[in-house]
Amino acid sequence: MNRVQILNDVVANQVAAGEVIERPASVVKELVENSLDAGAGAIRVDFSRAGAAWIRVADDGCGMTRDDALLCLERHATSKIRHAADLAAVRSFGFRGEALPSIASVSRFRLATRQPSSVEGVEIQIDGGKITAVRACGEPAGTVIEVRSLFFNVPARRKFLRAETTEAVHIFQWMQTFSLAHPRVGFRVFREGKEILSTPSAADPAVRVREVLGDSIFRTLNWVDSGSDGGIRVHGFVGRAGEGRGDRSLQFVFVNGRPVRDATVQRALAEGFHRALPAGRHPIAVLFLEMDPGEVDCNVHPAKREVRFHQPLVVRDVVTSAVANALRVVPSASPVVPKMLPASFAFLPEEPRDLVEMAPPPVVQKAAPIPAVPQDDDSPAEAEPPSRSPDFQYRGPFGSRYALLESPGGLVILDVRAASERVWFETLLRGIRDGGVEAQQLLFPQVVEVAARDADWIARNEPLLVRSGIRLEPFGAKSWKVESLPAIVAGQSAADVLADIVQALRDAGGGARHRMIEDALARAVCSRVAVAGSPGREEDVRRVLGALFACALPYACPKGRPTLIEIGHGEMERKFGRSV
Repeated sequence: MNRVQILNDVVANQVAAGEVIERPASVVKELVENSLDAGAGAIRVDFSRAGAAWIRVADDGCGMTRDDALLCLERHATSKIRHAADLAAVRSFGFRGEALPSIASVSRFRLATRQPSSVEGVEIQIDGGKITAVRACGEPAGTVIEVRSLFFNVPARRKFLRAETTEAVHIFQWMQTFSLAHPRVGFRVFREGKEILSTPSAADPAVRVREVLGDSIFRTLNWVDSGSDGGIRVHGFVGRAGEGRGDRSLQFVFVNGRPVRDATVQRALAEGFHRALPAGRHPIAVLFLEMDPGEVDCNVHPAKREVRFHQPLVVRDVVTSAVANALRVVPSASPVVPKMLPASFAFLPEEPRDLVEMAPPPVVQKAAPIPAVPQDDDSPAEAEPPSRSPDFQYRGPFGSRYALLESPGGLVILDVRAASERVWFETLLRGIRDGGVEAQQLLFPQVVEVAARDADWIARNEPLLVRSGIRLEPFGAKSWKVESLPAIVAGQSAADVLADIVQALRDAGGGARHRMIEDALARAVCSRVAVAGSPGREEDVRRVLGALFACALPYACPKGRPTLIEIGHGEMERKFGRSV
């Protein structure tokens, strides 16, 4: 007997099911994708026992003829592609022709379908991959698929299913994702007969985002739109600076309408936020990438969860720039997006002021006004600052760090330290990129001994250090003689300042882009700057606010913490149990 044999169709389909059908949520995903490909305007999903007992997906799409309904249950039977070249420009969600036969091979399966132009439809029943009945039926136009007793004939797979609550959450999350991706399609989801999701058709994607994520999250989002940049458009919503989550569960990325998890986009999103969120926090994002289907390969994962871009660096740069620019946009600039902060935050000073007036560093000569940051290929364009300062009423200090302010929208709490760090950070960054950071010559040069690996970091980044106001030269194998420091930290220990900078350079990583290394260095220096004023003095708070709102990104400190927060009148009313 030959050792090598061709698998029969039932076993082959069960093998394919192992790749495509991981859990009940995978069944829902595949069936909903087919409904979307059929042009459905309304899709209903029912399930019980977290999908292990019963899943039903009904749509009002184009339906199928009797012959097509039978053929779609064969492996590799598909209406989506005809030739190998079609794989280079896939526009549909399903295209391999494996999902339906795979699902039918591990369940008790029923398909009923009717085209709108046909008087009657067809019903097909399959038990563990074997057709048991084919008959006419009177179903409404569209397609209904029922999947019962999932994995009944593959008990090893069934025992690896998680608790019903966990499996149900996976189904719910997939339906949330589809709802976000397709606002013009109405979705309803029922668990054990109880409706758990209802999203009517909406022409405006902002309406769907509000429905799915909730009003409280939606109000914290900014609109993103890159325009058509090199044939790629990125649009959607991102959370505001200074706020994030401990995981990526509220990050949704769609490429030509297809939900994906892509490392390129995740890295670009993180880079766009790298000065706007604390370490370990992840932004909220609903991003839609639109591009020529020939520029993206959807055929790289059995469940189609991942894609590969033909030009990943271009995609990364477009996403990074779009996100970074969205964080700088004044809240009232887009009518689609909720206000990120009170309306009065829409007014900034006409020109950046001489920031050194806030807290003069211990230097002999006052620094010159800081010029604007020159743009380069790695730096997205800064938003134009609006015309005047926010109209806040100073109400006094709160502890030693915070100032209480009143805005037309409610109560604003300013973190004076965080605001000072943001001002100094952007001042330093402008100076570094212009080569104009003021240096303070040390009266007596300080010799600093460092570890061997740190000496290498310093040597490789010496030109950047010089532009930052730190002049130094080798003094032995592992020592450096520091001759000057940035004027804003003059008087501090050269060893401590250099240690902070080396750590920042190391954290940035050897493969970091030049702009990120500059940012890391500026963060390290500004963390040692004294607070620019007291929260107990109104004139100090006014100066800090004026300088803060001359910044490109005033809402977060260099480490991503908020510089200020607002508690709106409505939120206060709710806290006190009053109706809004």
